Amino acid sequence: MKYKAKPLNKMRDVSMGNYQEFWTKKTLISLISICLVLFLMFQAIDFALSYFPDSLEVKLFSKAEAFKETKVFPETQARVEKILNKILTSNENLRALPYQIKIIDRQYENAFASIGGKIYITKELTKNNQEDSSLAFIIAHELAHHQLRHCTRGRGKSFLYTAITNFINPEGLLSLQLVPVFTMQASSRSWERAADKLAFSLMQNAYSDLSHFLDFFEADAKNHSALNNLDQSYLGSHPASQER
Repeated sequence: MKYKAKPLNKMRDVSMGNYQEFWTKKTLISLISICLVLFLMFQAIDFALSYFPDSLEVKLFSKAEAFKETKVFPETQARVEKILNKILTSNENLRALPYQIKIIDRQYENAFASIGGKIYITKELTKNNQEDSSLAFIIAHELAHHQLRHCTRGRGKSFLYTAITNFINPEGLLSLQLVPVFTMQASSRSWERAADKLAFSLMQNAYSDLSHFLDFFEADAKNHSALNNLDQSYLGSHPASQER
């Protein structure tokens, strides 16, 4: 048989050892390095925003509105403002933000903390929580998000996640989009637990009777099956109501 040399582009340098093993090791090292750099970036941003000055947050975001509402509910608005003021005046050393609470006309139960000291609560949630201590715990929870700087830290993390996802996934592949989503959900659940813990302390200082403060979570837990609670525990942005 006559010897026939292979083209150079189909040959490999045996001095590098096993070719497949070399590239597998190189890829693994690259992935670990990228993950480490991203982790350090997130930690650095989270650390910096944890010390974001109150005065700067007020200056930049005090006029920002997450919801534009035209409908007004005078009685309900007065009720939630009274509850918020009671919590604020009963607790010392809170962040110096211009706290505001607003009712939004939505047919579902929810409440939100927004950067700049804003708290939004849906009309449906106030309607279904007639006991002030039940509604107060929800408001205290959103107030706790402000004390823990979750609004500013969340804004920074969101921006970084979006930038990274768009860079590594310009085609919008769903499999790559799910990675940051799951990571953010886990982080969000951790923050919700921290806000619950602080809200309980805020409530203890403001209310002597806490017998109804878990009414919302108890009702929500009854309305969801064990499977729903399991999904919420691993896939949701909040822990399952049963856990809370």
